[in-house]
Amino acid sequence: MTKTRTALRVQTILFPVTFPVAHLLGLALAVALPACRTRAFHSTTNDTASAERELFASESVVKFRIEAPFSDLLPTKVAQRGAIVLEGGQKIPVDVSQRGNTSLGACTFPKLEVQIGEGPDGDAAKAAARGTLLEKTGSFNIGTHCDIMQGGDPLLKAGRLGTELSVFRELTVYRMIRAYLGEETHRYRPAEITYVDTAKGTSVMRQALLLERKKPLAKRIGAEVADENSVWYEDLDPVQFARTTLAFGLSGSGDFYFLDRARYHWSSPPPRPTHVGEYTHWWWNAYPVRDKATGKAKIIPYDFDIGSLVNLGLMKHRYSNPEFLGGEPRLFRNAVGIIQIYKQQHSPEAFGKAVEDLRAARTRIDAAIDGSPVDAEGRAEAKGWHAALQRAIEPEWLDLRTIAKSSTDVFIDKARTRKACSAGLTAGEPIVIAEEAGGMARLKTVYAQDSEAGCGAEHEPHEKDVWVASDALTGTKVVTPMRRPAEEDIRPPLVVSLYVSKKTVLKVRKAQSKNLTDADKCWMERLKSITGTTTRVDALFKDEDLPFTLSEDVKDCPFAKKGTTIWLWGAHWGIAGG
Repeated sequence: MTKTRTALRVQTILFPVTFPVAHLLGLALAVALPACRTRAFHSTTNDTASAERELFASESVVKFRIEAPFSDLLPTKVAQRGAIVLEGGQKIPVDVSQRGNTSLGACTFPKLEVQIGEGPDGDAAKAAARGTLLEKTGSFNIGTHCDIMQGGDPLLKAGRLGTELSVFRELTVYRMIRAYLGEETHRYRPAEITYVDTAKGTSVMRQALLLERKKPLAKRIGAEVADENSVWYEDLDPVQFARTTLAFGLSGSGDFYFLDRARYHWSSPPPRPTHVGEYTHWWWNAYPVRDKATGKAKIIPYDFDIGSLVNLGLMKHRYSNPEFLGGEPRLFRNAVGIIQIYKQQHSPEAFGKAVEDLRAARTRIDAAIDGSPVDAEGRAEAKGWHAALQRAIEPEWLDLRTIAKSSTDVFIDKARTRKACSAGLTAGEPIVIAEEAGGMARLKTVYAQDSEAGCGAEHEPHEKDVWVASDALTGTKVVTPMRRPAEEDIRPPLVVSLYVSKKTVLKVRKAQSKNLTDADKCWMERLKSITGTTTRVDALFKDEDLPFTLSEDVKDCPFAKKGTTIWLWGAHWGIAGG
């Protein structure tokens, strides 16, 4: 159960931690959703289908039609026979199927996979593709407009825009990562696709993102797709591993993990499993390939459709406590946090080279953002995040005082007689030091830890500072407490609909649950929803109480009436809409 609980926070905090199942929360806040129809991709050329023989040889928009029984296809993952009709009129037999995981429960039109020449009439399909832009491509994936599902599981829908706008923003992320990693990432191409449902005789045209599949990518870089269960830390190319980690940071997505992805120090990674299943969910939105020349494994990142550069929501919560780099913009606070986490997981040599390469790619990445047909808000967030990340890797910020050990004990008292909940203080966690003396350091907690947050019986919940041994810390630059909130942290009221991500409690006031009477608190089960208004965007999805003014009564909670303000534990909630 611990794994499930912690899994619900990975996306919120923007970087991988000990939590598997990182795909459940995207947490899109304050996103101005556009109309279903968004602006089309800009095409600088007017390529015709016959002028190309390889789909990903160009980044200009490509237009075609897919004819398939979509109404029969979408309820299942079973491939259906269809055809692609190019602008020049060439008709190529294909097999079309759904792909994805959480998107299958969130989108009425989920992501697709198109296979060419792999069915019973494969030779005929290959012959039909000869001389067209699909001749050398074979199969490819499609990132669709999603069309968010009405009803269904809010956990699966959280963080998805559900419109064509997400296509443009994810394209921007791929462009940014390619500007950094070069060939060791998926090729892409924008498309305008008319989907013809042959079962119903209907059609719809939408923008889409075409993506190279795994095997062609591996072949292109002189590698082969590796068995995920055969790859462990010692198999990895250390510099490429560090670069891929930073690429995920660049993407603004916490919706990934590979291997165990526990927070660990690079000098002592988790041991190789003795059997399949010893660690769960090793790979998510990343997969290994093995270089044929060196035998070393490399990690390939992909799928950023619910990352925070797409939904513009994730990077607004972690380290929003004004005592952590108070006065600094939210993007920079988050950038500092993830860089410190990542730094702990790589040797100084490997991480230093990856950082050097990211600095060298700065102009290319900015050009990739500028050249993308993304909306103005998406472009501003991408540019702002990239600038924040570049600043966070400057020498003055790279050696912050941080937690060095994953098993660091945290105490309520300096004498170390009363253990506290860890408050997330694991390897790489940036900290705020209030004082340090006698081999102990008093830390300003980035977020308080309440009794409902999973504390064991031997640990005490706390809302104040905690103590750790000084030898559990590493680094030299100390972040001192500040209480000068940045202007952007003072936000107007935000109207949202929340869903409970685990069993939690509503309270009449800010207080620990154990200090309230039964009449002053109401327990809520997972997946129940409430609606209302909050100005505390910084507290949402953190281990901290959140004031919330209700816009309707909460069933089975006598004090939670429309117009009243209640308090809830931020980390136990997700966004169902707003």
